[in-house]
Amino acid sequence: MMEDRAHLVLWCEVNMPIGIPEIDCQHRQLLDTINLLHAAIRENWPNPRVLPLANNLLELTQRHFVTETPYLQKLSDQQQRLHQLNHKHFLQAMQAFIERLGSDIHMSALSVNEQLASLAEWYSSHILNSDRELQTA
Repeated sequence: MMEDRAHLVLWCEVNMPIGIPEIDCQHRQLLDTINLLHAAIRENWPNPRVLPLANNLLELTQRHFVTETPYLQKLSDQQQRLHQLNHKHFLQAMQAFIERLGSDIHMSALSVNEQLASLAEWYSSHILNSDRELQTA
């Protein structure tokens, strides 16, 4: 799943689609945006394109979580709470990442890419595991 090359994370048509076209499309768009962000960091650091791309990723993520809301309502209360808590924690991590990018704190390209890789890993894991629950809801 994870690579240290041109793409940080790849969409896998075999095991990533959950069978809800709108959500699958958004998942793919989120992974594509992560890869654009990764490419901008690798291309040139610091890169003025990185912060707008990161903000775009946050906006896409927020919209995606809203799209999932009706599907979450079909889950048990416990599953809903856990899923929503995962979303909340991820958004907090994403916002902290963006704050660091926008701050005067010097970060190496390696550090930024490691933080992005952690976010990408969360997306992959969430798609492959937690969002599978939406498929059966």
